[in-house]
Amino acid sequence: MKQAVEIAQLMISNHKGEITTDVIESKVDELLNIRTYGSICSRSELIKELESSFSVWTSDYKMISDDDDHTPWLPEKLGEIDWNFWTRYKTFLAKKLPPDPLNKLDKITDAILGKLEDPELEGPWDRRGLVAGSV
Repeated sequence: MKQAVEIAQLMISNHKGEITTDVIESKVDELLNIRTYGSICSRSELIKELESSFSVWTSDYKMISDDDDHTPWLPEKLGEIDWNFWTRYKTFLAKKLPPDPLNKLDKITDAILGKLEDPELEGPWDRRGLVAGSV
């Protein structure tokens, strides 16, 4: 059953657009048409398991900041930075989280890092902050 759930999750994650119960049921039916899985998995149990993992909701983040003396820099340099640790961690989290919360986490992380000052900025600068919540 575990392997069937993992394969179905991958199939659903590759779906373009909103992930609904109909999409989940369709992908489960595709999977169960493969003889190996059709004989060892219960359709209803598989759908229930997948709905629980793909129905995770995360709220949008709120940010309070004073950007009077701050020049946004991260969007321009995002492609230049080698995110070794984040890439590995995101791959690890992808096995445990549905795509929507994982993408929101990526977006929130970029927003927080973007509030920091550019580490390559010439001259003296001081930028401080506090992140609160489920950190």
